[in-house]
Amino acid sequence: MRVETGTGTCSEGRSAATGPVDSGLGRPDAQRLSVVSSLTPKSDAAQSHVRQVRSVAPPTGTHPLVGGTDAVLVDARESIADRLPRP
Repeated sequence: MRVETGTGTCSEGRSAATGPVDSGLGRPDAQRLSVVSSLTPKSDAAQSHVRQVRSVAPPTGTHPLVGGTDAVLVDARESIADRLPRP
């Protein structure tokens, strides 16, 4: 897994020099983190990864959003399940 930010890149929990920094990911009032993995899109593992990322407590005063195709799938499945009748 790799995490890219406006100030650098981390891989496996360590700073990684993989190329130029994408300053477009940051601005004074926000920071975008791009999480890149080798998981198969829409797989159970990828959906689990979305849930793990969302379970991390954010810094005080921040409101993180998690997006991408796997996050959309997780949200759609949960939305459908919430509307199904319960026994």
